[in-house]
Amino acid sequence: GSLQTYYSNVMVQKNQWSYVVATYDGSYVKMYINGQLVFSQSQTGSIATTADDLIIGDWNSFTRKFDGLIDEVRISNIARSAESIRQSYEVAQRSYSITIDFKAKLSSSDLITGSGDTSFVIDGTSYGSSNMGDNLYIGDKIIIKEVVGDTEYIAQGTVTAVTSSTGAVTVSSWDTGSTFPTGGYTVNSTVFKWQVEYFDISGSLSTHRDAVTKIVFKSTSSEYQSNVWIDDIKYTTGYLTDADATGNVLSTLARYIKYKIIFTTTDEDVTPYISQVEVGYSAEVGPSTEDLMRHGKWFNTSGVQQSFWWAD
Repeated sequence: GSLQTYYSNVMVQKNQWSYVVATYDGSYVKMYINGQLVFSQSQTGSIATTADDLIIGDWNSFTRKFDGLIDEVRISNIARSAESIRQSYEVAQRSYSITIDFKAKLSSSDLITGSGDTSFVIDGTSYGSSNMGDNLYIGDKIIIKEVVGDTEYIAQGTVTAVTSSTGAVTVSSWDTGSTFPTGGYTVNSTVFKWQVEYFDISGSLSTHRDAVTKIVFKSTSSEYQSNVWIDDIKYTTGYLTDADATGNVLSTLARYIKYKIIFTTTDEDVTPYISQVEVGYSAEVGPSTEDLMRHGKWFNTSGVQQSFWWAD
């Protein structure tokens, strides 16, 4: 075969990263810059084999060195489609990493006794913080959660004072709807906060932004397993200049199922684990009272668990 050279009329921008792709499918040679087609020319024939080294960023005579940086080079054995190339380019523009920067527990030195107790001490050192009150700030919405028996209690309040070194925290008051266990919250409580995040999607193609219909949240770490609450998702066109100029991102109603798994095994050499859960349910008809009674607990017509058990 002979040497074939192709040039794009579109130049990459200086002093910034560009995503460059070239494909050949036996009929066309195409080039893409940042996910967009910039060159296409018909061409036939097979790519010849050679014993020479593969060189990227230079000529085979080593006299035309590329004056810049080349990184994350990949060679595929198929001609990638335009959609695949665009998505590969935009994955960084459409993805955003969230680091949950605060988690703590209540310190036994000063617990929360009830709804009138708005000063307490937290301890985040058990979750990797250097100081007991690290990563909690005035104005944050703090959440206290504890499960007592089969009841989950949750209290939320706005932080008005916090001392990082000692973990001392004060909230202005507890929000309406907050609940408290009899005797107050204990050291078994989990303490976390609402965390505000901004997703900048300006790097994606403008023709695709209005076509987004799904927002996906995925855990990328298995080091710590925990529940994540997501609420109050909004959109704005200028959060850097006017953070209040937002609109609600609406979605259809979605229900969730909460369950607890208790592992048992008689084999001392095996650690039981679960890799997948499948839940079947009817969207129209909920469980009957008889079904609930057979599982050992009684619920009233409002779905509230009663304090006595059923036995056949």
